[in-house]
Amino acid sequence: GFKAGETVYYAGKGGGYKNGDMNSYGATGEVKGPSTTSDLDCLFEGHKLVHSYRAHQLSRDPPPLFAGGFKPGDRLYYIGSAVLGYDASGK
Repeated sequence: GFKAGETVYYAGKGGGYKNGDMNSYGATGEVKGPSTTSDLDCLFEGHKLVHSYRAHQLSRDPPPLFAGGFKPGDRLYYIGSAVLGYDASGK
């Protein structure tokens, strides 16, 4: 398992906390110890507070990027040809 002081990477889906801290895929953090509400307490770069995480949300290695180097939360733009014959509902 993970140990206090170990560097971890966030591999879960994005989301935030009431204090404004945001989880972002691939963020670097440090395990602070066991959690009373989940598996581990961690402090991620840019966070003001320690938060609790499930072990499956963490990785010892940076999580993989998607094809093209994209990661969750990236804004993408479609630059292909328009598809004719469909309205906004997809019909």
